[in-house]
Amino acid sequence: MIQLHPNRYPTDAARVGLIGTLLSGTTLAWFAPLLEKKSPLLEDFEAFVKEFQASFGDTDSTRTAINKIRRLRQGDRPASAYAADFRLLACDIPWDEAALMDQFRQGLRNDVKDLLLTFHEDPKSLTEAISRAVRCDNRLFERRSERQQMLRRQPEQTYASIVATPPQGSRPVTRDGPTPMEIESTQRRGPLSDAEKQRRRAHRLCLYCGGPGHIAVNCPHKPRRQVYQVSAHDNPTSSSTITSNNLSTKPNSPCHENRFDVLSQLEDVLNE
Repeated sequence: MIQLHPNRYPTDAARVGLIGTLLSGTTLAWFAPLLEKKSPLLEDFEAFVKEFQASFGDTDSTRTAINKIRRLRQGDRPASAYAADFRLLACDIPWDEAALMDQFRQGLRNDVKDLLLTFHEDPKSLTEAISRAVRCDNRLFERRSERQQMLRRQPEQTYASIVATPPQGSRPVTRDGPTPMEIESTQRRGPLSDAEKQRRRAHRLCLYCGGPGHIAVNCPHKPRRQVYQVSAHDNPTSSSTITSNNLSTKPNSPCHENRFDVLSQLEDVLNE
């Protein structure tokens, strides 16, 4: 302020008075006795500044600035903000340009360092090094923004749509695992071997799909046949009409075992 408007504060008393109006807290408590005692420091600006720095300033500002600049990192902020803090600390450090440029590069983010490798020549000054880093950081920011816009334009796929549309060629799975056998309605099953028929009969399995709890006549995987005509050769007593309702038996009935054997023989005839 004093250097920008020297005509407004031509004397040392005016300059000291300006600083006094900017003080608060502990510094104001230090300045107040000077006014009460009309200290000679109020008329000598350079002496006032020295006394003020001795009371509140850093006695080892160079060492403090070096420790801060070595810990300084860009992080998630722009390279321009990092460069501003770096320049502020560099004012109190008696390093040459080469040392300052090396320290500045170490504090940059890794992706900015990688992009700086595309430059064939090293920077010749700290100003040039900062300019390159800011340009690289701006290009990286633009690229990240483009990716985010592309992701927003893509239609969102909800979890419900993923579940409702299984991958092509996948097999449906039930709670207890995959079904024992899946037969397309348009496919025709080939004849079973005698050993396989005997195994299914022994385990009370369907002779059509191999599943438990039903027989081939009412197999859910087989196209339904409403009425089956049985000849007298298969039933010596008389020719009768057998439906899916006639073939259902109760597991606990006394004739269950005999009926199952008869039905198994009938299934062999119907499935051949």
